[in-house]
Amino acid sequence: MTRRAIILAGGRGTRLGGASKADIIRGGISLLARLSTELARCGSAQQVCVGPESIAIPPGMTRTCEEPAEGGPVAGIVWGMDALGLLEEPTGTLAVFSVDAPGAASAAPRLFEALEGNLDADAAMLVDREGRHHHLIAVYRAHALANRIRALATSMPADSGPWFAGVRDMAAKHLVRGFDVVEVAEQGISHPESRDIDTPEDLTIWGARIGQ
Repeated sequence: MTRRAIILAGGRGTRLGGASKADIIRGGISLLARLSTELARCGSAQQVCVGPESIAIPPGMTRTCEEPAEGGPVAGIVWGMDALGLLEEPTGTLAVFSVDAPGAASAAPRLFEALEGNLDADAAMLVDREGRHHHLIAVYRAHALANRIRALATSMPADSGPWFAGVRDMAAKHLVRGFDVVEVAEQGISHPESRDIDTPEDLTIWGARIGQ
């Protein structure tokens, strides 16, 4: 089964002084490059980063951005799927990861295996110790997402641009409402897989720094 990946990297980084989270450095490489490498090891050779032109992307990665920008994670998923050709030919499985959780990549193999091992499921999603589902640390069946996006587009028509451009400004949980989800338990105690970098304190906890 073909594996692909979307990495969402369009956040503002407001509490980090507007820094690009994708370019944060940990262990000598950017969060984007680290996540891309780990997803490639899982077999996701075809990857797209959804974010602005200012982000430094690894060689071989495609970049796109929703139009207009700042449409939220659902818009990022939609435009990422379009860049991968998955809105028209939705095949295989699709990892959807936010760039700002440094430990999330370690969950990718378990997520792929959980979904591919359950043919009736639409998604495999990381669940933390408080029972929260992390929609942006997940692997989806491409056809399930594409069908949902087409359904949403009928009630959220675009004012301009492609047919899917109106699907935006909504929480990711609404995109996957009704999906059959396999829950994958989070690992890590001092550094949980879902813990993101949102503040200077988080940078210290993860041993990371703002990229130059």
